[in-house]
Amino acid sequence: MVAVARWSGGEYAAHGPLEVRKKDVLDIRYRIYNAAPGSTAVLIVNITNMGSEEAKNVKITMTPSQVFEPHVSNIAEVAAASTRVLGDIPPGGTATTAFLLDVSDKAVPGVYSLTLVVTWNQTGVFTPGVQYVGVPVEVRGGLDLFVVVPLALTILLLVVGGAIAVRRRRRG
Repeated sequence: MVAVARWSGGEYAAHGPLEVRKKDVLDIRYRIYNAAPGSTAVLIVNITNMGSEEAKNVKITMTPSQVFEPHVSNIAEVAAASTRVLGDIPPGGTATTAFLLDVSDKAVPGVYSLTLVVTWNQTGVFTPGVQYVGVPVEVRGGLDLFVVVPLALTILLLVVGGAIAVRRRRRG
C-alpha cells in the first residue's frame, strides 16, 4: 500500500503492507426480570467474544425510550446510568452487566422495544466495532396491591359482617 501526504511545498510517500482484519463478532444475550408498569425492572446482559482477537474497551449503552429509562438513586448518577464500560473481553471470554430500568407507570401491558448499542476496539481494525441489539421487553400487568389489598379486606369485612348479622337474627 502507498500512503501519500501532500501539503503546500511538499509531498511524502510511504510504502508498506496493509493487513485488513475482520471484526470479531460479539454474542449478546439478555434476560429481563420484573417488567411491570411502575416497577423497576432488571436487565442482565451477557457479552461473549466469539472471535479470535481480544475485544478492547467494550462499552454498552442502553437507549432510553418512552416506556423505559435508567433507574437512578440520585441526580449524580444520571449521566452514567445508561452506560457500562466492560473493559477488554478475550477470545471466548464473557462479560456480564446489569441495568435497572424504571418502567413507566402509564405503560399498558404489551411488548415494547429498547436498544442496546455495543462498541469495542480491536487490534488491526481501524474503525470501532458497533453492534445494535433490539431488546423486546414484555411489560406484564400485575396486581396492584394498593387496589387488591383494600378490596380484599373490604370483601372480607362484608362477608364477616354479613355472617354476624345472620347469626344475630337466628338467635334473636
